[in-house]
Amino acid sequence: MTTRMHNPPHAGEAFQDTVLAEGRISVSEFARRLGVFCVALSRMMNGRAAVSADMALRLAILAADAGCLRPLACRKEAPD
Repeated sequence: MTTRMHNPPHAGEAFQDTVLAEGRISVSEFARRLGVFCVALSRMMNGRAAVSADMALRLAILAADAGCLRPLACRKEAPD
């Protein structure tokens, strides 16, 4: 018995559909906050490049910041 493979969306496309679709942040600003080049982020967002371990870690740090797209370093400005 064979089963059909599910073809999930690329992780970068998921970020494009959620974070960038809301219009709160541009690709260049998102890249700056991640600390990566715009070209690298654009390639990942458009599904032309894989999500590297480094990029996954950077995305996780931003996502863990209570839904706010700030670098982890900004937390040091004002203690919670």
